[in-house]
Amino acid sequence: MALHDRVRLSDDGRWVTGLVEPSGHHVLRMLWTPTADHTQLAHRIARVKTEIATAGLLSEWRGRHVAIDLPPAVQPQPLLALMAQEVDAGRASWEWADAEPFAG
Repeated sequence: MALHDRVRLSDDGRWVTGLVEPSGHHVLRMLWTPTADHTQLAHRIARVKTEIATAGLLSEWRGRHVAIDLPPAVQPQPLLALMAQEVDAGRASWEWADAEPFAG
């Protein structure tokens, strides 16, 4: 699911059971691998946070994990390049949240 998607909820309203209308937004998620060097990890995360802010994007963080909202027609190349460097160096994994169809 992405920001502004319209979804169908279960009868009790607790669970998303389907996608009614996609918003056109995409979600890019990234998770850094655990490391004993917390200073370097903090530096790498700070660089990504700076690129997210520079691109004017919304994000949600939880520890080493970030979910980034990409509105329609937005292509933040510097951010994507930085994230690719982290992944290519084996320091993180990433995925597009809408890579597979929604399943209830």
